[in-house]
Parts: sequence; structure tokens; C-alpha cells
Amino acid sequence: MNSEIELQTKSSNPIARFFRYMGFFTLSPRLNRQKYLILCCLYLLLGFLIVALYIALPICFHEDSVVFMPVKTVLIVLMAALAVSNYFLCIRRLHDINISGLWLLLAFIPVLNIFFVLFLFFKKGTIGDNRYGPDPLASKRHLGIVKQV
Repeated sequence: MNSEIELQTKSSNPIARFFRYMGFFTLSPRLNRQKYLILCCLYLLLGFLIVALYIALPICFHEDSVVFMPVKTVLIVLMAALAVSNYFLCIRRLHDINISGLWLLLAFIPVLNIFFVLFLFFKKGTIGDNRYGPDPLASKRHLGIVKQV
């Protein structure tokens, strides 16, 4: 009976499922390459949308308008939250590779940051459990869906 209620609760709230999938502001589950790439593309689209709204703001509202400053402030806060959440995403990916999140500081060094991002996209995660948690592909490997290379 309780399992039915839990299953219903998990599947009936699409917003909760979306935030759980996105992993906003969490470091706990490791993040495999595929999910990392999908989430990076989604974050990029969200970032473009926020920037487009920010650019379109002076076109839609006059700077003396009552709406202008609050909307501008909300867009800046959303962009900052997206940036911080993206850092959490990178740390989760580093944890899948069994590397400390402090290596994220490489992303702030010009030119080196390009190679760092490519490393995150292409480096295979640790097979099996590591010090940051269980393998995110363990269930798929157990079922034979993912081949070990």
C-alpha cells in the first residue's frame, strides 16, 4: 500500500521529477557523460533564453517603467542561479571520474578551460563504486545494456 502511494507521488508531480532530474544545487549523485551532456545543453538553452529576455527587456519596457528594474533583477538572479547550478553539475561529473571538485578551478583559467570542458565531456567515468558514490550506470551494466570498454 505504501509503495503504491510513493510510486504515485513520484510519478504524479512532473515539476518535482524535472527538478530531481536536473539535480539543481546537489553534489550527491554521480553524473555520467550522457546525462551531463544533456543537462549542459539544457543549461545552455536556459542561459540563452535568459540572456535573450535580458536583451529584449529595454525593447519591451521603457527604463522608467515600474516593471523594468524588478524584471531585470529577477533575470540577473536567475542567471546567477543557473551559473552556480552549472558548477554543481561540473562537480558531480568530476565525482563520476573520481576527481575532487576542486579541479573545477581549472575552468576559470583561459584556454585551459576549453580542454577542461572537453575532458568532462569525453572522459569515461569510474566503473563501479568510488569514494563519491555508486556507479550511475551500475543497473544498466548489470542488465547488460552498457558494455564495459
